[in-house]
Amino acid sequence: RLNNISKISHDFLYYISVHGVTGDKEPDLKKLSKDITNLKKSTNHKIAVGFGIKNKKQVKEISKFADGVVIGSKYIEIISGNLNNETTMLAEIKKFNQNIIG
Repeated sequence: RLNNISKISHDFLYYISVHGVTGDKEPDLKKLSKDITNLKKSTNHKIAVGFGIKNKKQVKEISKFADGVVIGSKYIEIISGNLNNETTMLAEIKKFNQNIIG
């Protein structure tokens, strides 16, 4: 299956770190590290990891073995919780970004 996916993909593979609905579970970082390390032995594509990523610790750990980290659910949560207050929404996004990066 990986060979077929690699043939039709271009720049990177998106690896889903948890099964199920994003936001409900957290990835098993030890298993994820092992899986990505093994996957990299079979493809030259960059690997971005997403689903269930929502805090600085996860981003820092996943960045050690993956080429990219995708955060989506937390942004949707912030946006949907502040639809009527753009100022608060943007402040919360900025605060989250600073926490994840800083």
